Amino acid sequence: MTYRYRHLGAEDPFLFEEPAPDKDTTEMENLFAIEPEQPHEYGHDLVERYLGAHVQDAGLDVHQLQDEIVSRRRLLDRQLQEIDYQISRSAWSLKQLDFRVGYNSAIDFKRNWTERELANMRRERRNLRLRCWEDIVTLRRQLREAMKQYRDSASRKELMERDSDGG
Repeated sequence: MTYRYRHLGAEDPFLFEEPAPDKDTTEMENLFAIEPEQPHEYGHDLVERYLGAHVQDAGLDVHQLQDEIVSRRRLLDRQLQEIDYQISRSAWSLKQLDFRVGYNSAIDFKRNWTERELANMRRERRNLRLRCWEDIVTLRRQLREAMKQYRDSASRKELMERDSDGG
């Protein structure tokens, strides 16, 4: 199993792209600075193989959670852009219906409907931000647990390697 730094694609928040070969470390790689265990042939000792696999699995969990957090944030940004566009269109339409109330019942109906839609979109925007915050809080909690598990596994593996080297 190999680990490579990946970043989310610009077009699809769920599509991963390999970084360009000449690209330096990205901002997200610096934010989640953890060096994944490089795959290599572990010793024939059963404990060494177990600890090595456990470190790799914990590292994979950490990277997947990092990817999920970034993905969720990008998805939120896209959804907010769409809602903001709809809000601006509705607000513009409402401004175009700036006639005195009571002169034309069709315009009054359209104005009331547009105001309700505008309020609904603003409510949806608030709810979307709240749901995203809840998702990210949950993912960050899981990320902290996965990082703790990774550090514990790496420490155990290092202790085992020191012990087996006689040092």
